[in-house]
Amino acid sequence: VLIDGAPASPEELASLPAQSIWRIELLRGGVDGDRINIRRLRSLTREFKGRIDLGLSQPARYSASANLTLQTPTIVLTFVSSALWSRQEISSQLDRKSAGVAHGWHHQTTTKTKQASSLLRFDFFPSKHWDNTLVAMYSHNGHDGFSESTQDALPSQRLDETGYMQILQGHLASRYKWGESFLRLRGHLASEWDRQELSLQAATHEAENTYRSLTGDLTYQTKLEGRAGRHKLNTSYVLTHRETRSGYSPQRYKSLIHGLKLGDEVSWGELWGGDFLLDMQYDEQRLSTLTRRAWYFLPYASLYYSGARDAVELSYDLSVSRPTGEIVDPTRYYISDTEYTEGNASIANERTHTLALRYQRQLKQTFLSTAFTYTRTLDAIGRIHTLADPQLETWANVGRSTAYALSLGVNSSFFEHKINLNLGTALGYVTKEIAPEHRLTALSAGGSGLFYRGTLNLSYTTSRDWTYTIYAQWSGRELTFSYQRDPLPYVYFEVNKSFLDDRLSLTLSLLNPWGTMRTDTRYFFRDVTQTRWVTNDHSSGVRLGLTYSFGKRFRTRQGNETIEQAD
Repeated sequence: VLIDGAPASPEELASLPAQSIWRIELLRGGVDGDRINIRRLRSLTREFKGRIDLGLSQPARYSASANLTLQTPTIVLTFVSSALWSRQEISSQLDRKSAGVAHGWHHQTTTKTKQASSLLRFDFFPSKHWDNTLVAMYSHNGHDGFSESTQDALPSQRLDETGYMQILQGHLASRYKWGESFLRLRGHLASEWDRQELSLQAATHEAENTYRSLTGDLTYQTKLEGRAGRHKLNTSYVLTHRETRSGYSPQRYKSLIHGLKLGDEVSWGELWGGDFLLDMQYDEQRLSTLTRRAWYFLPYASLYYSGARDAVELSYDLSVSRPTGEIVDPTRYYISDTEYTEGNASIANERTHTLALRYQRQLKQTFLSTAFTYTRTLDAIGRIHTLADPQLETWANVGRSTAYALSLGVNSSFFEHKINLNLGTALGYVTKEIAPEHRLTALSAGGSGLFYRGTLNLSYTTSRDWTYTIYAQWSGRELTFSYQRDPLPYVYFEVNKSFLDDRLSLTLSLLNPWGTMRTDTRYFFRDVTQTRWVTNDHSSGVRLGLTYSFGKRFRTRQGNETIEQAD
């Protein structure tokens, strides 16, 4: 057996990641007889490929993108650029009945969006033990539009809005691997600027916001084997820093989190295993006038059985959700002529306990999965009114919630993968309990009820490279204090045809044949009954897409990948 044409030892074969294999060649004849040559992705010569995508949708959506990749044995350089222009109209209607008196309200919004982004990625492999990745991305999103509101018999009001958002991101990942161990350093820097200008009648308001974040981690992983099983030990130090400046408040918000993660992935034999993690965090939130500090110990544990066709997993997870700077900022600012809001500096973080049982089974070309999940959230954060000043809104830990969910997934192929089916659906029951001290002030009255969601993707490919796809998505919820549903699921139909040895691809899509997407929401709050309809007038349409691929095509490198899917 050869690796890239050189004889390979049993140890080298055992440590070769399957993801790093490009193809396997059978070399017949020769002095030593037939031989097997394994070619790795890093052993490719210089190759170049590219792709151009154009999209035209009616009504009012145009898009274009280009993807270029250059690969040598030691580097991979990727450049991606895209642009989008769209126009959207959304109308809302609200009927409210309070103390027997009915009120009507209508809101129409028209928005034009322009987006452009560019991404440059550089992968560098100086040796078989060391790989590095650098990524830089810039995007600019601009929008302008107007909305008109009418309430009862009052004259309509028009609000004009213009703004933009710019995002600059950089990512670095470097990993050095030796034997069964590796050391990895990752860093991510992001900066965001946005500006809005609002004009209502003769008044104009401008606001600028700035967000910056820096995230980094240093991870060491090694493998050990003993009487207690095979272990994959992980130790990570994580640093997260965020800073926010808002035009609505003079306060500067900073968040700093130091984390130490200790993990152990263990396997007992070939069928049983477990994953254990302890995440210890020190959390510090700073404003100009106050500082909040807290320690957290967040455990995660799972046990699993993985057979030839069956897999079962039981897991537990504890997580926290931190309030944003707006929620803890004590600065008071007006949200209308008579109402104002301020944050709560003493609010606690939300804590969520999750217990899940998952089961998977393979039946020939069909994969079935089901899961039962129990979620318990404590110290839930919500808006409240103050008894002393009903015009003041603030934030508090209003109560807790409990949710049970049962999900089912089907992934199947038929007729030699010509027909592919992906179905996922979930049904659950949720209860929201309001704490006694907030039952008179919380904007939410609490309650319980069902919720559901699901997706369907069905595709059929013919022998002449025609592909037909149907996609559908649906969701809704029903609580004692609110009811929300989409009367019709979101559906699109797609037909794809490939030409010129798959270099040219044409796609025709019919988006949402129902005409418009409408969401109905009903609230029952104290003595108020409120019904709201939101309609997206541009949710339906026809899209024509063209994709052209050129250059020498090759499989994208996956071995020793340093950017994880979550990134």
